[in-house]
Amino acid sequence: MDWLLNLDFAVLAKIIAIDLVMGVDNAIVIAMAVAALAAHQQKAAIFLGTAGAILARILFLFIGFWLVALPFVKLLAGAYLVYLGYKLVNSHESEEDVKQSGTLWGAAATIVIADIALSLDNVVALVGAAEGTGGHAFGYTVFGILLSIPIIVFASKFLITMIEKFPVLLWLGGALITWVGAEMLLTEPHLAESIKTYMGSYAGHTLDLIITAVITLTVMLIAYFVKDDEVNIVPNK
Repeated sequence: MDWLLNLDFAVLAKIIAIDLVMGVDNAIVIAMAVAALAAHQQKAAIFLGTAGAILARILFLFIGFWLVALPFVKLLAGAYLVYLGYKLVNSHESEEDVKQSGTLWGAAATIVIADIALSLDNVVALVGAAEGTGGHAFGYTVFGILLSIPIIVFASKFLITMIEKFPVLLWLGGALITWVGAEMLLTEPHLAESIKTYMGSYAGHTLDLIITAVITLTVMLIAYFVKDDEVNIVPNK
């Protein structure tokens, strides 16, 4: 049981929250893709589509860890997550974004194709959340991917209902993903070295927290003031 004492529960909390927030997008994709199917075909389409989505996540998992080791990729990935956090609270899949299919294999293919982009988002966010755990980062990310599977399959309707009732949860999720992106930005070696050079003795964990908080707050404020209307979580029928 000693391994429990070595777990980073803050990282686990981030991973669980990211999976829950991003599970909403997956839920909407699945709901729209199978809407035109007969009831007895919907479960099969969800199963086939989810299986394909899981394979996409596994592929992106290995690609993600290989990419973040390359120069400046953390800078790009971090910036992308900051943008993703902004996008999350400003737009969601609409009925026009997801093509409905009247066939089992067509619906399954739609789920897989639409979920490829969502899988990439999810894996990049999980890799970012696991940053800083050293040799355990891969294990934490695998846990996050495994956790995302039952969330997609079983908790999709519940997540949508909760976001509908408590829209602030969506904003908290967007802020979390933005925070993770800002943290990843600051771990990029070239940027970290520049901050250390220019800030001298002020550089360190406290300054990183301040910068991360400022980035997150700024992005959420921009998202709030740019929005023209309320976010529609569930597309209009």
